[in-house]
Amino acid sequence: MTAASSSTSATNLKIVLSSIFRRKGGAGQHIQLFDDMPRELRSALLDEIPLTQDEAAVIGYNGPDDSRLLLTTERLVWGRHCQFIEVRIDEIDDVKIDLSRIQSAEDKASLKTLELSADCRKFSLALEPGLGLSGLWNVLHHLAVRNRRARD
Repeated sequence: MTAASSSTSATNLKIVLSSIFRRKGGAGQHIQLFDDMPRELRSALLDEIPLTQDEAAVIGYNGPDDSRLLLTTERLVWGRHCQFIEVRIDEIDDVKIDLSRIQSAEDKASLKTLELSADCRKFSLALEPGLGLSGLWNVLHHLAVRNRRARD
């Protein structure tokens, strides 16, 4: 793949993932589309999680406890205090929310943990509850389904 086609592919994937985020959730207080974040927050994220040449930042999270998350067109990176976990997006197998604990609309609005499976590893991501989490979950779910279809 040439640099130009790689860049086009990243741009197209960013458009698709951004659209899913907007339609199936939306911005929260701390979880937002990267391009919609204030410049200083984007800079802070990229200082801690630099992009490679061919990737584009899609969704960012700057948590109140100094936790960070960055979904790019190549990987998902999260953690805090410069201790980050990184998963390639083509390794994402599944992402779940514990729906068994939902009894009411208030319960759904308070969900804040995603369970991620990637390349035979399991992770738990604690984030802010609400629309941003819903949008991120739907984007990661889309990637997991896409990956399963590509393997079949």
